[in-house]
Amino acid sequence: MQQSGIKKLRVGYILLVIFFFCAFALLTHPTQAANTVSTTITVGNEPDSVAIAPNSLHAYVGHYVNGSMSVIDLSTSSITAEVPLGSHPGDVTVTPNGLYVYATNSGSNSVSVISTTSNSLIATIPVGSYPVGVAITPDGKYVYIANEVSNSVSVINTATNSVTTTILGLSDAWGVAIAHNGAYVYVTDAGSRSVSVINTASNTVTATITVGTEPFGVAITPNGKNVYVVNNINDSVSVINTTTNTVTATIIVGRGPGNVAVTPDGKYAYVTNEFSQSLSVIDTATNEVTATVNLKGNPDAITVAPNGSHVYVTIGNSGTVVVIDTATEPATNGLISALDLAILVIVIVVVVFLIVIALYRNSKRRTILSQAT
Repeated sequence: MQQSGIKKLRVGYILLVIFFFCAFALLTHPTQAANTVSTTITVGNEPDSVAIAPNSLHAYVGHYVNGSMSVIDLSTSSITAEVPLGSHPGDVTVTPNGLYVYATNSGSNSVSVISTTSNSLIATIPVGSYPVGVAITPDGKYVYIANEVSNSVSVINTATNSVTTTILGLSDAWGVAIAHNGAYVYVTDAGSRSVSVINTASNTVTATITVGTEPFGVAITPNGKNVYVVNNINDSVSVINTTTNTVTATIIVGRGPGNVAVTPDGKYAYVTNEFSQSLSVIDTATNEVTATVNLKGNPDAITVAPNGSHVYVTIGNSGTVVVIDTATEPATNGLISALDLAILVIVIVVVVFLIVIALYRNSKRRTILSQAT
């Protein structure tokens, strides 16, 4: 009988050790899965473009319907300013130094320049007809604007905020992406199922690459080796090798893909699927879809925070911006959740109860044995 009590006591100690192990695991291990929606920010007025400041502290969201831009404080997920733009904003981007936002105005054939210090409009630049995509060179000196109806690209000098060059010969120019070394610009030609490659030294088209039907969004990996092009009609993404300027892979995604963004580490490409109401997550090492993020509404514009922590997606029909965590994170900002705490309490109560019972029975048996002797 004494041995039985000792065995139960040992069991109690073992359970106590297990408890502390579980507590350590719950307190230190991540509990939130990657690529989950963490926040939904209401902005209203059909948001269709989004850009993040280089310090990842603010988001700039263009509204197609009312011609304005919302400034969002990402630490509080609240709108801190509304800036008037031109008619039907198409896309927005932030300069590398974070001081200015350039926004295309598709309905007024212009580009708005906004000071992020004062959140006010400081210049309006006439460009081609129906400007859509916009991208800034890494040195911040030039802005490239895709003009869909003019079948051209306008090049803006940021020092003077004036158009210095107009590149002709494109076909329904739409999306724009610039290599991280600034040497080449990639523009999707929605009307000719192709991508035009522009040499920034000469501002001439040096190559034309055939892709899928109605290519819209375009993004380039940080190492400059691959360009990802969204083919809206084909429900696919073409991967272009920038060394050979050839398509090396075609990836099937969701229905009605529109835009794409690549993470700063170059490991993943995120694609918005309007009709599937989802995001496709592509592993750039294998060029396969490894995850699908379901959304409530039709996603449109997409961007990744410069620090890579979150993806921001505009949902036009719900007037919101959805924030997605790109990696596993500790629950409740590093603290255990209410459920985890409840489990810990239950475990510790059971363990203590078993130890007390084991000790009581062991003590009682020893008393009986001592009295018998």
